[in-house]
Amino acid sequence: MCGGTLITTTHVLTAGHCTAEMDAPARIMAGSVSLKEQSPNTQWRDIHSIYTYPTYDNDDPLVYDDIAIVEFNPPVSLNRDIQLVKIVKDDTELLKQTAALISGFGTYTYEDRQGEKMGKTSDELLWTQVQLFPWDYCNRQWGRTLNQKQICAGSKGRGTGGGDSGGPIQVPYNKNLYQVGLTSYGAAKPEVAQNEQDRVPSVFTRVSQFCDFIEQVTEGKAKCGSLDDKGGDGPKPTKAPDCTC
Repeated sequence: MCGGTLITTTHVLTAGHCTAEMDAPARIMAGSVSLKEQSPNTQWRDIHSIYTYPTYDNDDPLVYDDIAIVEFNPPVSLNRDIQLVKIVKDDTELLKQTAALISGFGTYTYEDRQGEKMGKTSDELLWTQVQLFPWDYCNRQWGRTLNQKQICAGSKGRGTGGGDSGGPIQVPYNKNLYQVGLTSYGAAKPEVAQNEQDRVPSVFTRVSQFCDFIEQVTEGKAKCGSLDDKGGDGPKPTKAPDCTC
């Protein structure tokens, strides 16, 4: 299972490692905050095309360019619960902010199973606020392995986990939410992932660095905007739709 965000009514933005080994048939779910009790507004769609960023390498342990787009039909219907995400080409001002929001159905705690710590995922869409860190801090905490197309965030006892991959990190700014990244990877040790994401923050693909890819794959249907035009033509999102892939 992975997360994602709607960039058009027929395209979802997600992580490259989510699509690298995606099994058919794969589907997206939009409009529900529960995996068990879905509302009448829930919309399921079959994925028919996958576009993984050309330089993403699923065998590279450094995990660069971890981004992909999946395409589906028919289009989803936009409403109060299903809306397009906002992405800007110049995210400099957004990355100066310290507070960001993450969401997903992924791991929120760990259980002991036969002597091993195993992640427990959520049946309900969870969200929380985390700290967005300066790039220099991120790079230092990750052994100087990051590039400028990655950002990091986390807080003590709060952060992303397994199953949240591809989901958004969004920054509130002038009464709008802007997606600045998508979940890529985090700490491997359960105790660190659960309790120390202020020290070892999760890493996110910086989506502003892939605006050309987004526009090309969607044939111009999705374009990165600017803070002046409130991030493009998409409506203000009330929450980030997630896809189960």
